[in-house]
Amino acid sequence: MKEIIVIIGGGIAGLEAASQLLKLGYSPIIVEKSPSLGGHVAKWNRLFPDMTPAADIVSGLVESTKEANIFLNTEISFINRLRDNYNVKLSNGVSISTKYILFTTGFRLFEAEKKEEYGYGVYDHVITNGDMVLLHGPETLRKEIRGFLYEGTTRLRNTFRQGKSL
Repeated sequence: MKEIIVIIGGGIAGLEAASQLLKLGYSPIIVEKSPSLGGHVAKWNRLFPDMTPAADIVSGLVESTKEANIFLNTEISFINRLRDNYNVKLSNGVSISTKYILFTTGFRLFEAEKKEEYGYGVYDHVITNGDMVLLHGPETLRKEIRGFLYEGTTRLRNTFRQGKSL
């Protein structure tokens, strides 16, 4: 029987870990609290430095983990340490016994409102890099962000040149 490893977090770190663990003969179980995999990267358009579409990276990782057990919309209710194992209880009622737990819970973007000197939340049309990424990201994530609207799928109503709004 393959050794079970619980991976908490289904972003790219969790997906990559599961992919590598599958290659090594383990049985990874991914527990993701959101309804989809990919984390922050799934919301981005392209990745630096080679401008690879983020969706390509995420879909490739999802494909490479298709043999893993994946629980979406699921949180960890509790973890108990037993003698030689952990008992991981999920919010959907599933209980998993494992020797190993890998935490790949991601990060939070900096809240620009906390630094008023940058003007975010103080002046109109000041956006963060995260906002810009969303503006250029997948169409399903596009929205009005601090006064910037889309026309069609490729152009901003307000564009930038040399750091100034036109």
